[in-house]
Amino acid sequence: MPDAPEPSALQRALAVVGDRWSLAVVAALLDGPLRYGELQKRLGGVAPNVLAKRLRDLEAEHLLVGRRYSDRPPRFEYELTEEGADLAPAIRELEAWAARRAGDDDPLAASGDDELIHL
Repeated sequence: MPDAPEPSALQRALAVVGDRWSLAVVAALLDGPLRYGELQKRLGGVAPNVLAKRLRDLEAEHLLVGRRYSDRPPRFEYELTEEGADLAPAIRELEAWAARRAGDDDPLAASGDDELIHL
């Protein structure tokens, strides 16, 4: 049986951030650190268990870090690492692409507020 081809760079990237919520989490954190509740509110519609898993996965990939700010109960604030912040240009390009498809000239104006991305 022949060896499977090596995954492309795009396939490797999608394995890290290609699910439904990962890029939205990264986009939400581009403006600075957020607590779990703030993230959930900003993302809207993400189930708590899904958000918790995405945060764990992104932390395991070194794209963000969670810092404990309360022990009882344990509560965390999340912040992008340098590697996570490196996704900003790609996220902006995706936002611009989506805006063009929708016929909008200004992706930020089209969203109705100053948020970078709404997935």
